[in-house]
Amino acid sequence: MPPDAFSDKGQIWNNPVYAWSKNEKGIFDFWRERLIQAARLYDGVRIDHFRALADYYVVPAKHDPSGKHVSGAKEGEWRRGPGKPFTDMIRKEFPGLYVIAEDLGELSEAAISLVAESGFPGMKVLQFAFSGDPGNPYLPHNIPPNSVCFTGTHDNDTLVGWLRSAPRKERLFAMEYLGLSAQEDLPKAMLAAALSSRADTAIVPLQDWLGLGSEARMNKPGVVNKNNWKWRCPAGALTNRLAARIRRQTEGFYGR
Repeated sequence: MPPDAFSDKGQIWNNPVYAWSKNEKGIFDFWRERLIQAARLYDGVRIDHFRALADYYVVPAKHDPSGKHVSGAKEGEWRRGPGKPFTDMIRKEFPGLYVIAEDLGELSEAAISLVAESGFPGMKVLQFAFSGDPGNPYLPHNIPPNSVCFTGTHDNDTLVGWLRSAPRKERLFAMEYLGLSAQEDLPKAMLAAALSSRADTAIVPLQDWLGLGSEARMNKPGVVNKNNWKWRCPAGALTNRLAARIRRQTEGFYGR
């Protein structure tokens, strides 16, 4: 990954990349099989790093004499992805599959166009909304219906954790935008803002329904952290009271 908001040095994942120009048919067949299996298991799928279907970042595989990878993320280059033929294949062959395009981060014009042409809903994350710019695309009033609104993704802190770590300017803007006088009310208000947004779908991580802090964060990108991907729902947390609250706020308040 190139440098981004999560890591100013970028990230080396040591993953191979698809040789689209050499074996496009074979890769399309591979993806068909993946989506067939996914459709058997899930109501919908999210294609992470959707931008890579338009243009993807490649880092050369350089190693020192001991075999250790020594390429830096900043040494990479952008290459063209399969583009519209790939998204057209998905829409044609999987018409009933709900597909979310993970279109976060800095996008090229080609990537923005591909998301729009695909018709797949993009992602809007409320933790990115409160920069102070009324045109911020993640603010609830700017979110289009063909979107999925998240309070935060697997790479974000929880809402309670965000409250404790976000810049003061962002917290104050969020309070003013949401009509709050006490900042401790921000997590519940942001959760409600996601549900009340115009997005056709709203997704709230369980950690935010439970009001948990950074100790329950799922992943912190770009760092080696012993807690990454280790969180599990505490025993006894899924109570009838919580179920009633979720139903009231989703179906009862906002018709979701």
